[in-house]
Amino acid sequence: MRYVTLSEQYALRGWGNLTYGILDLNNASMSENVKILTPVQFDAIKLVTTAGISIDDNLIPKKIREMAETAIKDGIFILCDKSKGLYDYQEYHYTKAKYTYSLLWSITGNCNLKCRHCYITADKNLYGELSFEKCIQVMDQMVEANIFKVDITGGEPLVRKDFWQLLEALKNRKITIMTIYSNGFMIDDNFLDMLEKYDVCPNGFHISYDGLNCHDWLRGVNGAEKKAIEAIQMIKKRNYHVTVGTVLHMGNLSSLPETYELMKELGVDYWKISAIANTGNCSRQENKEISDKAVKYEYLRLIKRYSEENAPLDIRLGAFFQCQKNHLEGWKTSFRTGCGTSERCSEHLCEIARIFPYLLPDGRLLPCVTMSGTKMENIAPNIFNDGVSLSKVLHKSVIDDFCDKTYGDLFKNNEECNMCEHKFFCSSCRANALYNGDFYDKDISSCIFNKCGYLDKIKAAVNHKIDWKGVNCLNDFSSDFF
Repeated sequence: MRYVTLSEQYALRGWGNLTYGILDLNNASMSENVKILTPVQFDAIKLVTTAGISIDDNLIPKKIREMAETAIKDGIFILCDKSKGLYDYQEYHYTKAKYTYSLLWSITGNCNLKCRHCYITADKNLYGELSFEKCIQVMDQMVEANIFKVDITGGEPLVRKDFWQLLEALKNRKITIMTIYSNGFMIDDNFLDMLEKYDVCPNGFHISYDGLNCHDWLRGVNGAEKKAIEAIQMIKKRNYHVTVGTVLHMGNLSSLPETYELMKELGVDYWKISAIANTGNCSRQENKEISDKAVKYEYLRLIKRYSEENAPLDIRLGAFFQCQKNHLEGWKTSFRTGCGTSERCSEHLCEIARIFPYLLPDGRLLPCVTMSGTKMENIAPNIFNDGVSLSKVLHKSVIDDFCDKTYGDLFKNNEECNMCEHKFFCSSCRANALYNGDFYDKDISSCIFNKCGYLDKIKAAVNHKIDWKGVNCLNDFSSDFF
């Protein structure tokens, strides 16, 4: 007689209107994180994983036995002793909170660098740092909200003296650390030796690097570039996945081609580039402006070069262009993802906010990290206030209301967007709108993209049909929109 239980990486969970599901605690793929169950399937799983119930018993219906055989083959069920049932953490737990894949958590508002663009002004530690005890409360609230994946950021997360105790506490709660965001300054072989003992980071590291011979100026500390490159090299030797984040400003825009070559040389897995945002420290800097047209021009030059080399690494150029390694035919842009019909009105303004919310160092929850320093901070709920928790915020709050906003709401509140011929195709970012003024303001960068035909420009660059010889971006695009 055979007896089964769930494999240790799975747990029975339910969220909001998604009543029954199997949560994969380890899988780094969001699309495969949850298997939705019917009530019949759920009852069948509860039956056959009960201690003392054998899947070979003739009293078990044939369809349930066949389901169990398939689950064994797929690794969802494992054979076990007769007395073995589900672990406590695998037992069914339901939360009214909407499904959330992962929490991006700033475990500290402190940093060892002095970045001129820092959105939370970490060089002055304006947002503080939760005590270890309150960090434990965050973890317990995550478990209550059925969130078992976390990305760790800061400030610089490695400056916390209790960093390893936090990792231990997360591991004890079956919460997987997906990615550690770092400036690389404190990463060395001793750190990586210690990290391997915790068996975390299936998505590896996100290291900040802002351009060849340009990094130190933006980061405000001499030697930061050298340390970042050394960190990337050490991490790659340990076979971790490495994402590099580059912030563009007018001072490093021309370094993109050389930085691209460095990314290939270092074996970076994913290069994410974004233009500097006018928030936090950046809002207090002089000469911070960056030309949107100049950025798009350099992006097109880079896309052409990238496509000629058949996409040698995963890349994301802001919302302008993204592509997976060796899959050039699958490139896409986040500026133009609408369905093209009036059904766009019922689609959410931001599909990402609900599944990747951001927790500030002081306990306030934002829809996403890019809303740091915007008006959204003033109304963001703090999960340590009386009667507030992650579960409640993700079920009913201003954050939940934001996640429910649709393009129909935008069109009702913005006449210019409502009258635009591109409105059913255009995808705009509410964080960008907030940088420009109000929640329902237009995303200027998205406007430029759609009204100036940049989709066709990208297609031309991908197909190597743009001749850049003698082209000056400001003159060539002088007729564009603004």
